[in-house]
Order: sequence, then C-alpha cells, then structure tokens
Amino acid sequence: ADGRFVPNKAKLNCFNEAFQLTGLTVKGKINAWDAEISGIVDGGMRELDDNWLMMPIADAQIFYASSQLSMIGIQLKEGVDPEDFSSRLQRTLSEQRLNVDARPWQRHRLAEIYRTNMELLGILRNFILLTVIVVCAMSMLNSITRSIMERTREIGSLRAIGYEQGFIVAMFGFEGMFLGVLGSIFGVVLALLLTMGINLSGLMYLTPYNTSPLPFRLAFSIETYLGLAFLLTFCAGSFAAIVARLRTKQSIAEALIS
Repeated sequence: ADGRFVPNKAKLNCFNEAFQLTGLTVKGKINAWDAEISGIVDGGMRELDDNWLMMPIADAQIFYASSQLSMIGIQLKEGVDPEDFSSRLQRTLSEQRLNVDARPWQRHRLAEIYRTNMELLGILRNFILLTVIVVCAMSMLNSITRSIMERTREIGSLRAIGYEQGFIVAMFGFEGMFLGVLGSIFGVVLALLLTMGINLSGLMYLTPYNTSPLPFRLAFSIETYLGLAFLLTFCAGSFAAIVARLRTKQSIAEALIS
C-alpha cells in the first residue's frame, strides 16, 4: 500500500549453498568471511544490487578490521518530523562533544541524484499544472462570454425595469461563482474516485534505473484540490463580472435588439 516491495518468506535454494566474501580491510589487507545467506534484498537500483551487502555491524567491523562507522541510518516513527528530530539530535550530540552530523537523508551527499530528479520532476509538474490552469481558464472565459452574450436581451430587460448596472454585474458574478463551486465539487469528487481506482488497480511500471517494476500510484493532495477549486471559482466569478460589466455598458435599446 505504501509503494514498498512485499517481503517473500519463501526458503530459497541459495540459502543452503556456501558463500565466501573477500575484501580489503582499512589497512589494505585481504580478509575473507564465510557467511550464511539469511535473505536476499532488492535494493531497487542496479547500482545498489551490484554493491550492497547487509550484515550485522559487529561482523562488518571484524571484516574490515575497524571499529569506525561512517554513517548510521535511523528510521523514524510515522508522524515524526525529520527536520525537528535531526536538529534536536544534533544539539544533543554537540552538548556531549560528539563530532556527528545529523541530517535527513534527503540532504546527504549520497542523495544528490534524488534531489536532482525531484527538482526536475517538480519543474515538470509545475509546467503541466500551469498549462492545465491556463487551458481551463481560457475555456471557462470562452464559455462564460458566450453565455452572457446570449443573454444580452435579458440584461437589457433588467435595466429597462430599473435594475442598476452594479446589481446586474454582481448577479452574474455570483452566478459564475456558484457554477464554479458546483463544477469544482464535481471535479474534486471525480479526481478522488479516479485516484482511488488507479491506486487499487495494481498497475506497475519499470524505470530505466530500477531492477523491479514499481507500483503506479497517485498521491491524494487535498491542499492542491482545494487550492485549484478556489482559484477556478474566483476566476469564474471574476470573468462573469467582467463580461457582464462590458455588456451593461450598452444602451438599453441596443441590448434589447441584440
């Protein structure tokens, strides 16, 4: 459900085979280690699968003939703010005079590719979002303009029986806002239903860097839905008021014969 790989508890044949790992210690000597395979993990990327090995810290220190650690990863509980936790941990370690740098993994030097890809995806997302907003706004402006122009005689009739221009403009503006709210509600509900349907469909996709297919999921972004709904509602009301303002500038006679 969270996009991670599902553990497989099956007993593989390779677990019964002999396995010996050789490598260089910190002083350049060759060391060997006869080990038992307790599991196989998919690192998610080909580079990790070729070089990643998991073992207990004590065994790794004996293998490399060193008691040093270069990095320790901490998995936080759900709901814990990584920035707040890292700052508090850094402050505590500094008070104990320990030369340790605590930071979220996204700001580590090894996450440079992640940050670069996320920035690129962010630019692409913003471009697509801006394009969608412009297209929706232009379609909305065209529909509202045509609707109000077809009701020019109605505007003329309202002015003929004594309604002021400001009241007519406000009436069309509120009507546009109401239609914008109604359309936004249908749009948000439809977006939520489509998102749930896609997430439950189990679609998978394979990227150039991954060794296994990844689940295709859409994120629920209520803030984005509500923000766009407010923006489109505001645009609908504004466009309706502006177009109505232009039509009310006509004389009553011209409006009635349009």
